[in-house]
Parts: sequence; C-alpha cells; structure tokens
Amino acid sequence: MNKDTLNSNDSEQAPIALETQADELNSKMTRRRLLKGAAFGAPVILTLRSGALMAAASCNTGIKGYVADSLPERGDYCVQLIKTCDGGAGRKVNSESIGNGTPATLDDTNADGYITGDDNTYTCPAPPDGSGYTYSIILSSAAWTSLTII
Repeated sequence: MNKDTLNSNDSEQAPIALETQADELNSKMTRRRLLKGAAFGAPVILTLRSGALMAAASCNTGIKGYVADSLPERGDYCVQLIKTCDGGAGRKVNSESIGNGTPATLDDTNADGYITGDDNTYTCPAPPDGSGYTYSIILSSAAWTSLTII
C-alpha cells in the first residue's frame, strides 16, 4: 500500500466515526430526556386515585333506572338497592348503597309467554331461591364494574 491510499482511507473513515459519535450522543440525550420525564411524572401518577376507587367511595354513580318502571338493556346489571346516597333524591349510589347484582338476561318470550327468539328484550332474572332480596335498580355495566371491582 502506498501512502496516498492510507490517507484517503483515513479521510473516508473520519466522517463515519463522527456520524457514529453523533448517533450515540443523540441516543444518550433521548434516553436522558425520557428518564427526566419519568422522574418528574412518577410522583404525579402515583398520587392519582383509581377511577374505580373514587366511584366506589363517592356518591357519583347514577342509577340507570328502576326495575319497576324500565327495562334493562344488553350488558346492564340488575342490582339490589340498599339505599341511595344522594340525600333522598334516589338517583345516585356508591359501593355501600348496593348489594348483589346479576347481568340482565335475554327474554325471548312474547306477552303471551311464547318463545319467539326475535325479541331482543332484556329482563332482570329472579334472585336465587332463598336469598331474601329483590333486584330494584338497573346499573350500566361500567357503573357496576366501577362500584364492585377495585
């Protein structure tokens, strides 16, 4: 090899080495920014309360309807009401206000009691035999979940 070949190889490798160093520096800075963001964001995230926990403790969950005068829809829950928590207005509950609940069931019978199979009407099932309670309110699936799963 002659001296000119060595010099040209060195000059070609220098920009490649600089690009590699710049990429490494860039990735280190990105990593550093990510860690700084996590360090500042972690205390905020850790102090936030769970939505389900807040719903269970507060009196914010609305009753979708009463079994006596409305029909549940697909995904709704028929629930035993112990008491409302909104000072007698009768529209809000919390986890201490409700008892047992069961998903609404599809009712394929018509008014004469014949099975039609095309009705898409949901009803509240009868509580288990000997349970001693009745279902009195209808809650949406999301409301039921927020009150019972913490």
